[in-house]
Amino acid sequence: MQAANYCLENNIELEQALAWIDRGIYFRIMGQKTFRTLSTKAAILKKMNRDSEADKIMLEALPLGSMTDVHFYGRSLLSAKKTADAIKVFQDNYNKYPNQYTTNIGMARGLSVSGNYKKALEFAKSALPLAPDAANKASVENSIIKLEKGLDINTY
Repeated sequence: MQAANYCLENNIELEQALAWIDRGIYFRIMGQKTFRTLSTKAAILKKMNRDSEADKIMLEALPLGSMTDVHFYGRSLLSAKKTADAIKVFQDNYNKYPNQYTTNIGMARGLSVSGNYKKALEFAKSALPLAPDAANKASVENSIIKLEKGLDINTY
């Protein structure tokens, strides 16, 4: 896994990286099929312009991810301008972990980027009392102000 990540981060020897990560996933003795190993494989496939294979691997990875893993994958989809995919990921995460700060703010982000500020505002307001610390609370309060003004919370 470390060698595959090194190749991925440096955009070198991607075929070798793919072979290494496959061993990390499927090797009979030490292989582990986890969100981390599968998402690394998907990232390598994306770098190799094998997007449909990468997307298929991520569908397999998502159920194995933690609430936070899935949230940050959704955020990466937003960054890649894959709004519909991001919203689906945020919705699935919310359905699995309702009434959590992370999933409520994820829904707010997804709905905001799609222009549904009214519904995004509902999720942001639900996230506010669940904020884990003062910094996150302040961030949500700023998001609420933006949404009330009809502004996307994903722009800075």
